[in-house]
Amino acid sequence: LIMALKVLDDQGGGSESNTWEAIEFTVDNGGDIMSMSIGWHHSWSPARATWRETLDNALAAGVVASIAAGNEGGSPNNPDDVRTPGDCPPPWLNPDQTLIGGVSACVCVGATDNNDNIASFYARGPSEAISPYNDYPFNPELGLLRPDVCAPGVNIKSCNAFNINGYTSMSGTSMATPGVAGVMALLMSKIPSLTPAAIDIALEKTAVDLGSSG
Repeated sequence: LIMALKVLDDQGGGSESNTWEAIEFTVDNGGDIMSMSIGWHHSWSPARATWRETLDNALAAGVVASIAAGNEGGSPNNPDDVRTPGDCPPPWLNPDQTLIGGVSACVCVGATDNNDNIASFYARGPSEAISPYNDYPFNPELGLLRPDVCAPGVNIKSCNAFNINGYTSMSGTSMATPGVAGVMALLMSKIPSLTPAAIDIALEKTAVDLGSSG
């Protein structure tokens, strides 16, 4: 069963509250996996604490989410480049995440091209949790490592919202995110009892480690 919950208009605009309601609908109606090619940059002042609470609650209900990191990458060690809610913590903390804090439903997704090269545009964090959580402080501490996993997100063939008879080619972490959600669904189709943490572990431990170790 696939539930398509529309929260944005055809220009990509929409409210955070509509998205929270869609997440609540997913939980209330037995959803297992959310694919969220969506995000608010920190400069837009999203309600980051409410997002964290929402995804904490989703995790408690056994739901896991594939969420785009955003496309504002380029400068290293930028605690504000990963969009919200991709800056929320994952269901499982990778051993590289030596600063230990809370978890949530968010598996944050970056992008690669068809040759497994890291896409230059994707946001790379790390992120920093804000009040009242404050569990992933950054500089001099580690912060929250982002993203959790990458998937193909460069020159991806997709449906064209403005031409129902044609296709388009697009790049971005929003293109990579549904692929990760699809892998999540395949895993759960084989083992329906998998928890969000187990799905995250399977994704991260079987992914090819690109670039510098970790």
